[in-house]
Amino acid sequence: MKIYILSLGIILNGLLSDSECSGWYKGNIYLANGSVTKGEIRYCLDHDVVMLKNEEQTLTLGPVKVDHFVIFDHFLDLSRSFYALPFEELNGYSRKRFFEVLYRGKISLLNREEEMMVTTDQGFNDGSDLVEWVLIDRYYMLDEHGRISYFSGNTNDLLAFMEGQADVVSTFIDSQQLDTSMREDLITVLQYYNTIQNQ
Repeated sequence: MKIYILSLGIILNGLLSDSECSGWYKGNIYLANGSVTKGEIRYCLDHDVVMLKNEEQTLTLGPVKVDHFVIFDHFLDLSRSFYALPFEELNGYSRKRFFEVLYRGKISLLNREEEMMVTTDQGFNDGSDLVEWVLIDRYYMLDEHGRISYFSGNTNDLLAFMEGQADVVSTFIDSQQLDTSMREDLITVLQYYNTIQNQ
């Protein structure tokens, strides 16, 4: 089994380009069997794999084998946690995928970084556009029943998650002039919602 994992890691490392994966970070992987392994960690959310290398081994693992992993992001100067959670696809089939947990509460905020092709008019001298791949955030809501739903960034879509508190939360958003498409403002709204839910 170990040989299979190692060879799979070599194959995947060869197929995944640098643009599809994060850099390397120090961290821990908490496996589904309860064991913990530490080392240098790299994740590729587009392919739902996490790679680990240390003096003893090189591993490439999918969300079925992993409970969660934690990295220390030296660029942002903070620890980031990613959990393997069941997500229902459009075809009704549920499978585990990696989500970064940005905020925990009655409604939790999750994120998946995705690559998107964008064009800019800062292109070439002939007037053609420059095309480049950039990482964007795709936000998801995790409710208290474990259901994960995509969040568009639209305030009305957010209020649909708020059950009987939509009017109160809407007033709060307006009074604070919050933009629910922005991460910090979105977390502020969720913190407020979870506070009034606990009263």
